[in-house]
Amino acid sequence: FAAQRQIEAFLLQPRGDVRDRAQAALKRAGGCAVGLHLRGPGAGHHRDAGVFLDDLAPALAAAPGGLFVLGDGNNAELKKDIIKHAQKRGIQVLEVEDSGQKGGLTSALAENL
Repeated sequence: FAAQRQIEAFLLQPRGDVRDRAQAALKRAGGCAVGLHLRGPGAGHHRDAGVFLDDLAPALAAAPGGLFVLGDGNNAELKKDIIKHAQKRGIQVLEVEDSGQKGGLTSALAENL
């Protein structure tokens, strides 16, 4: 069991560069944020972006850092719509700084963290 715990601790520990990007984004935002990770069939199979924000209103009110919106390619349009609606409502949308192709992967991992 000790070996299994060591392996789990290693695998579940985020890399330093990933952790640093996530922490930097939260620091710029001023604190804890709500994370919305979009998963599912994508185009044509989603609710209105405003409905997501209505559902998240209590959590957003308690999170000074705003909103992280994550999604795979299948949900790119919904992600854009949610970000647009959030900005119209004055909700801060967090973004992880990206620096090139390798940075994009690190940014995606940081957003998930």
